[in-house]
Amino acid sequence: MSAKSIGALSRGRDRLIPWALAAAGVLLAAGLSLPVLRVDKFFIFSDRFSIIDSLIALVRSEEYFLFTVIFAFTVVLPVTKLIYAARLWAVIDVDDPRFARTLGIIDTLGKWSMLDVLLLAIVVASIKMSVVGDAHANPGLYLFSGAIITSMLSLHWLKVAGDRLRRDLSGR
Repeated sequence: MSAKSIGALSRGRDRLIPWALAAAGVLLAAGLSLPVLRVDKFFIFSDRFSIIDSLIALVRSEEYFLFTVIFAFTVVLPVTKLIYAARLWAVIDVDDPRFARTLGIIDTLGKWSMLDVLLLAIVVASIKMSVVGDAHANPGLYLFSGAIITSMLSLHWLKVAGDRLRRDLSGR
C-alpha cells in the first residue's frame, strides 16, 4: 500500500471502503451466475437463465454484436470500475496527478452503471406484455442490481474520502 494512498491515510468509517468494494464484487459474481429471469412460455414451459447463460447462448447462436454489447456493460464495465477503485484505494497517492485521472475514469464508467439493469428491465417488461409468455425476476437480478448500487455508493464514498484527504494534504 502506498504511503499517501486513501487506504494508508483514511481513518474511521472510511476504512470500510474496501469491504464495501469487496461486497460489490461478491454481489456482482453472484448476480452474473445466478438466474436473473424465469420466462414462462405458453403457460406450460419455463426457462431460467443467468447473465452468463445468456452470454453463452448468444455466442452459440452467433449473435456476436449483441454478445459484445451485453458483455461490455454487464461484465467488463463493472469489473473494470471495481479494479480501478481498488487501485485508487491502495496504490495511487492522493497528491499524484494520476489520482484525479483515475477518479475521472471511474466517474465516466459509473455513468453507464445502470444501463445493464435498464436493459434487463426492458426485457422483463417486453415479455410480460407479450401474449405468449410471462417473466419473473429471480435472485440473480436483485443481486446484480445490488452489486451495481453497492459499487456506485462505494465509489462515491471513495471519491468523498479522496477529496477530503487531498484538501487535508494541501492545507498542511
